[in-house]
Amino acid sequence: MEIEFARAVSPASSRTKSWRTILALLTAVIAAALTCVLFANPATADDDDDDDGGEYVSRQVVVELKPAGTVGYVNRKYGTRTISKLPGGGKIYLLKTPRRANPAKLARRIAADGRVLYAEPNLKTGTPEGSARHKARPGGTPEPSSDPTPYLSQYAVDTLNLPEAHGVNRGDGSVVAVIDTGVQADHPELAGKVIAGYDFIDGESDPADVGNGRDDDRDGTVDEMVGHGTHVAGIVALVAPEAEIMPIRALDTEGRGTTFGIAKAIQFATRNGADVVNLSLGSSRESDLLEDFIEEDDDDGERGPVFVAAAGNDNNALEQHPAAEEDVVSVTAVDSEKKKSEFANFSGGDEKWVTVAAPGTDIYAPFPQDRYAMWSGTSMATPFVAGQAALIQSAKPMASAECVTGIIDVTADKAALDAANPTFVGRLGSGHADLGASTDYAANQPRPCADTDDD
Repeated sequence: MEIEFARAVSPASSRTKSWRTILALLTAVIAAALTCVLFANPATADDDDDDDGGEYVSRQVVVELKPAGTVGYVNRKYGTRTISKLPGGGKIYLLKTPRRANPAKLARRIAADGRVLYAEPNLKTGTPEGSARHKARPGGTPEPSSDPTPYLSQYAVDTLNLPEAHGVNRGDGSVVAVIDTGVQADHPELAGKVIAGYDFIDGESDPADVGNGRDDDRDGTVDEMVGHGTHVAGIVALVAPEAEIMPIRALDTEGRGTTFGIAKAIQFATRNGADVVNLSLGSSRESDLLEDFIEEDDDDGERGPVFVAAAGNDNNALEQHPAAEEDVVSVTAVDSEKKKSEFANFSGGDEKWVTVAAPGTDIYAPFPQDRYAMWSGTSMATPFVAGQAALIQSAKPMASAECVTGIIDVTADKAALDAANPTFVGRLGSGHADLGASTDYAANQPRPCADTDDD
């Protein structure tokens, strides 16, 4: 057998060829990098894949254009493409960003354009009860039961002076929109009280509060927020049993949604006659889109709805949105002794963004399917005040949102709340909600809205 030996190469010759190869490779890499910089899409040249902690939807921005602006212009200049236009006469669009663009950075660049009113990432929002920290607390997850008895006899009925309120009215003529995970409309406590709504998650007319059998957020729990909307609607029905409930599904089975989706839900509610909009949801990020929608309904010259939102379950003073918006009733939670719930958020020293306190610990309310559940959270406190707003609207049908909010504020029991919370004086809102006092005030005061334009 013939054996072929490799030709010997001198060490010096080998090193020379190696260096030449390395230099050639480096030259090619540098040239490629320069080409990418020179010819990169203008929207992405200085962006990266950072998602800011997951607070907004990947590859999505929301823009509102000035009259002279067109979505075609924005798409051409910034490399975006249109996903959806918000229905109506406004020029609000949901756009898809280029693949490597950071939505927050790109939104800042688009917002600086003279043809754009504002631009922002499509922010994530959701139920305060969906956080891992809250679910680990006592009462942080629902405890289902088939017993209806505690629903009508729970402590909140007395601490809110609900029997006194029902002696004046029970919410007849008011419509409360519940923007949430959907509602079981045929629940025994809700049957006959639920009117037509919409499901913006699945794009259909039936906003049912049902699961899909999947763990969509991959946290180990399937459909963890199913029942949230039914629970919230059941609390509204407890407070205002003759009011109509408009279910609007804008949160998925994990309790997650987006600001663009919430804006569509708010638009549906206002265009279909909602007097009150319950938002047991929130985000730590402020949204120009939601602020614009809420202010528009307050300033358009017509009587807009009262917006009521959850203050959040982080036990801190960090503002939650839309609760912290100027024209929103922000609700924090207390227990049966009117003490701040362990989880409840509160106002900071200078920023008084919480409006009022209501029961939010161990609240018993309807739950799918045909059951009930005990649950704790500011999401549970919020519909007590939404129901209160419905009672006030029923007593004074032409009252503006500003008037209703003022009545909630002026009739709140400050003394009782401060006495129960000496370390949080002035930080839990104007007082503990008093439904009896507010309903009586609206019905019997000669000029209950004297500080507004209603009288």
